[in-house]
Amino acid sequence: MKKAALFIISIFIMITIIFSTASRCDPYSKEIDDRKQELWQFYEKHPERIEEYYMQYPEDRPAEEQAKEESKTGEDAKEEQNPESESPESLEASVPTTFIGTEMPKNWPEDIPVKSGIKIKSTQEQGSGKGYVAGIAGTYFGDPMGLYDFYKNALSSYNLTETKVKADDGSESITLIGEKDGAEVTVMIQYKGDEVILVAIGYKIK
Repeated sequence: MKKAALFIISIFIMITIIFSTASRCDPYSKEIDDRKQELWQFYEKHPERIEEYYMQYPEDRPAEEQAKEESKTGEDAKEEQNPESESPESLEASVPTTFIGTEMPKNWPEDIPVKSGIKIKSTQEQGSGKGYVAGIAGTYFGDPMGLYDFYKNALSSYNLTETKVKADDGSESITLIGEKDGAEVTVMIQYKGDEVILVAIGYKIK
């Protein structure tokens, strides 16, 4: 479950990046700020769950933790800039670092469909074979429960478990997590009333 939680966190961070720019000019930005404040007050009372807050608002993570992450990113960049230090075999086996765009990931599994009506805003893909990670995030024009039923049926072979969360602003989210043959899939649907706010689908080969 811990690995699954970390996987969900990575998908949420991707979603946050996708929508952060749009939210700045959103007429409902005040409502978003109010909800953020309510969430912070909740997690202050439940510090053991604070990571759930940071996965939605990574910019609020304490500076020292951000510095550690930036330092790690800088070290990774240095390694990429010095390919002569790697053997020809390792260069041949290496794959590009995280790709973020709007096209479907090249190695997206055939048994995880993208339902008609989903408008993709961003995609992510990294690695190949064991350790491969991919994700898509976007919006959906249709009934939230219809979308939920679609993925629950389409991914039934993954032995799904589900989690439901209701926020103070009335929005809700359903997360489906399942595993099959060493692979893990995550589907998160956030909605309010009969409107889907966002949908994120992640895939990982362990």
